[in-house]
Amino acid sequence: MPGVNLKIVALALLMVVFIGQIPLEAVSFSPELVEFIRDGKEVKVLVAETEKEISLIPLKSARLYRTDDAGYLDLEEGKNYTFRLETLEKDFYNIQVFATREQGKAEKILLELSEAGYPNGIIVEEKGLFKVRLGNYQELEECLPVIRSLRESGWEGWPVRNRESLSESIYVYTQGARAFHGSRLYFSGSFSYKGGLYTGKHYIEQVSRGLNIFTSTGLDNLVAGSMETLFQGIDFSYEDKYSQFIKAYSIILRTNILSDYFNKQLIINPLYRGNTDQEVLIKNVQATSGMVLGKENVKGEIEIQELNDVELFTNPGLVLQGFDYQQILTKTYDSTLFDLKKIRNEKLLVDAEVEWGLKYKEISYIDWQGPVFYTVLDLDLSRRRLYFQPALARGQVSGLESLQAIVRRYGALAAINGGYFDTSRPLGLVYIDKTIVSEPVKDRTALLLTEDNKIIFERVSWQGYLETNNSKVQFHGVNRKPGENQITVFNRYYGKEAPALKPGMVEVVVGDNLIREINYYIDNYMKDRATTIPEEGYIVQAHGKACQELLLFNTGDPIYLQNYFKPDFDEYKVRTAISAGPRLLRDGEISISSREEEFQPDIAVGRAPRSAVGLTADNRLVFFTIDGRQPGYSVGVTLQELAEFMKAYGIVEGMNLDGGNSASMVVRGFTMNNPLTERLINNAIIIGKEQL
Repeated sequence: MPGVNLKIVALALLMVVFIGQIPLEAVSFSPELVEFIRDGKEVKVLVAETEKEISLIPLKSARLYRTDDAGYLDLEEGKNYTFRLETLEKDFYNIQVFATREQGKAEKILLELSEAGYPNGIIVEEKGLFKVRLGNYQELEECLPVIRSLRESGWEGWPVRNRESLSESIYVYTQGARAFHGSRLYFSGSFSYKGGLYTGKHYIEQVSRGLNIFTSTGLDNLVAGSMETLFQGIDFSYEDKYSQFIKAYSIILRTNILSDYFNKQLIINPLYRGNTDQEVLIKNVQATSGMVLGKENVKGEIEIQELNDVELFTNPGLVLQGFDYQQILTKTYDSTLFDLKKIRNEKLLVDAEVEWGLKYKEISYIDWQGPVFYTVLDLDLSRRRLYFQPALARGQVSGLESLQAIVRRYGALAAINGGYFDTSRPLGLVYIDKTIVSEPVKDRTALLLTEDNKIIFERVSWQGYLETNNSKVQFHGVNRKPGENQITVFNRYYGKEAPALKPGMVEVVVGDNLIREINYYIDNYMKDRATTIPEEGYIVQAHGKACQELLLFNTGDPIYLQNYFKPDFDEYKVRTAISAGPRLLRDGEISISSREEEFQPDIAVGRAPRSAVGLTADNRLVFFTIDGRQPGYSVGVTLQELAEFMKAYGIVEGMNLDGGNSASMVVRGFTMNNPLTERLINNAIIIGKEQL
């Protein structure tokens, strides 16, 4: 990942022409709300204040750190730990050699001792005497060898004990023994304290009169936990009776907590006794997550101010009359109900021209889930001198390179990472200049480019056959080793040589549509010997029972390799293709096909760094990368959020690309997004310019 200075250079080269803001909603977040979201929507709560001693029990093993260095203590589950603020005293020893009422004489003696090989001496003035002392020893025994040495040199010395008061610190005791100390301590996890159960990140700090405990917890955890204390003793088995009131009150509490937090950055809430396990409370609080009461200011921002929660309790009849929580709130308070989950602050940070017909953009936004950062390449397909195509790392299926290296190798203007891969090859269709590089996997969605420069997004299925005058044999893969009882084909994209034959294998060498050789694995012949792949041909390898099918072939026979795709590549005149998936948009509507394309949860579900590609109605091909897993900067997106963003951008057809640490975008040699780490990838989609 390049340094920030390189990114600045790249942006300067791109000639930034626009910086501005794109409002998406009638209202926006205030600066306080933006900061709160960036901090992970966690609230710092005071659990205990100015305590002389604190005892807590970790409910799971955790590691206690001190903030001023890397020191730590492993806390054991279920064990009691006591924290005390103490000032300890430490003994140490000097060796006194001389005492006099004359300071000059003491200084002379100190110099003589130093010249005799006894450095680190000091002069201590006590009751009119200037005492010459040596050393600083932790134990009395350490003084004895020095005293003997002094006697041998003609000096008389004796040990003097001193007492030093250490600075005040927090000391941790377990089973009566001192185990750890520090001025400020913290740990993450769950602990029990005075009947409360607290989950989150916890801090123990010293103040002038004792110890404080703070816990940092999610906003909704604080709301639900506070409500449990308030509603203690209520039978929640009649959930329907209380549901609307609980929802209304959770919004009041959330509003007041945020108002207090924005003013003080700390919540002092005696109602909060830790997390609740009341399912009714948790469910109803989560149902209103992100909802607050507030007002819109002159800047169009949401202002959150403290509400009088007593007013809600003075209107119990509203619940009995069948009003829902929204009606209860609007009838009780002169405020507007805002759903923060539906609000987004978005900014177009960069809109630059890489080349005539190719634009680069940076778009950031923040919503209730957190900040998100997009980089965008917008290619006008009507600009015929610009082209895009799949590209292989190191020019072969088994290559791995950084995206920057791939761009340099092909002399491209820009690029984005492509489809999925493992350590040895692409995992899905790659089709370059009408040659299949790797076969489809699970018929997943692919980006197809036709000879007349049209874009198609469609799921692709495939079957491959080897046909002679007398037979037709199906093969199962391209540029990969055959599995059990399989036949595969190796072409020039595999490399110079096919894999060496193993026991139980046969290979056929084809050049210019003629069978040139048929090779068998024989001990000490063909062992560890790899066959060169003909420039105008390919090699077929079979394993196990599939070898019988290749025995139908004869040297010198004509043979033809046929690929049958659905949709029909010949009919559509497909020139190049690359698959990834799942599909995100079809005919201008969100259409996510994760289940149909059998994607595993780590791709289909959750928030992550992503890459994607889509087509607009006016024939622009747009590439997107989204950074993720970086709280405070960019948390990533779900597939649903990605599809919604692409639709708002104007995409009518589109699909997901490989994501995670692979998600990267390079423009003119610079990595424009900020991946967590630079990952070596197997394939990419490059954008280049044809030379006249």
